[in-house]
Amino acid sequence: MKYPPKRGRIVIVNFEKGGQSIPPEMVGTMRPCVVIQNNALDRGGLITVVPLSTTPPERVGKQHHQMSHHSFRGWPMDWDGQGTARWAKCDYVVTVSLDRCTDPYARSPGQGRRYVKVSVTKADLEAIERCVLWSLGIDTNLHMPQRQTEA
Repeated sequence: MKYPPKRGRIVIVNFEKGGQSIPPEMVGTMRPCVVIQNNALDRGGLITVVPLSTTPPERVGKQHHQMSHHSFRGWPMDWDGQGTARWAKCDYVVTVSLDRCTDPYARSPGQGRRYVKVSVTKADLEAIERCVLWSLGIDTNLHMPQRQTEA
């Protein structure tokens, strides 16, 4: 990817590019992830994501969110299709290089790859945010202080 995708977009991340991951780190060469970063940060070639998994957690906790199938409208069938249950693993927040990322794509015989841009629903993104904050031990009832502006 050349440009950071917007919050809520699903991207495919290669966690093993340039080396091998070490368990219990996230593994996989083609892992769907939800972008959660604040794009106003202008972080160059980095994005922060939450990985998705088709494997349910052994014990569902506050750090897990089962995604709605509505977040996968337009999702290519090459990637397990739209009806596959997926879990956001919100305790695996990771910042990766855009060089590890691509959009999901469908393979067409004789036509190569057709890339698609898929974004999760607002409800799924808000649920992921709550799960991430909980997993980091951040009190979701705290209010951010107002920024002081200079006169």
